[in-house]
Amino acid sequence: QVAAVICTYQRESWVSNTLQQFLQWQKEHHTLPVDIFLIDNGQTWTEEQLPDSNQIHLISNQNTGGSGGFTRGIQEALHQEQYTHVLLMDDDIIADWNGVQRAISFLSICKPEQQETLTIGGTMMDITQPAMQFEAGACCQNRCLTATGRLNNAFFSASTDAANSCKLCCMVDVFAARCSYETSRTANAIFY
Repeated sequence: QVAAVICTYQRESWVSNTLQQFLQWQKEHHTLPVDIFLIDNGQTWTEEQLPDSNQIHLISNQNTGGSGGFTRGIQEALHQEQYTHVLLMDDDIIADWNGVQRAISFLSICKPEQQETLTIGGTMMDITQPAMQFEAGACCQNRCLTATGRLNNAFFSASTDAANSCKLCCMVDVFAARCSYETSRTANAIFY
C-alpha cells in the first residue's frame, strides 16, 4: 500500500486536476493501492472541495514549506501500519498514473529484503517543453545523490548538481531518521 503525499500551497486548480485524474484513471483501469495525503500548507482547502473518495485525506498544516509539508505527510502515513512506501508528488504536476502502477508492480516482484530499502526515482519534465527531460536519473553513493543522465539545457547547471543533490540526500536522511525515531518505523520513498 502506497501513501502519496502532495504538499500544496494555494494551488487548488492544479491539485484538483491531479485528484480528478487519479479517480478517472481508476475508473478506466482498476483501483490502485494508493491513498493520497493532501498536505495543505496554505490552509485554504476544505473537505467539501475534495472529490468524494476514501482514498483522499486532507491535512491542514502550518506553512512549513515543501520539505516540512512532505515530512508531515510522511509522518501521517507512517502512523498507520498499512503503508509500505511513500510517493512524494509536487502540487503543480500532471501525474502519469500508468507510471505509478508500473512502480507498484515493480515493488511487488522485488525480493522482500529489497522492498524494505528500495527507492524509485521519477523523471522531471516541463509542461511547457514536453519533449525535454530535465533529469534522467541519479546515483546514490556514500549517501549522496549525483545526477547521471544530464541532457542539454538541464534544469540544474553542472556546477551545482552535486551540491544540490547532496543537500537533498541529507534532507531526506534527516526526515527519514526523524520519522523513524518518532514512529519506530523507517520510511521507504518513491520520488515522483
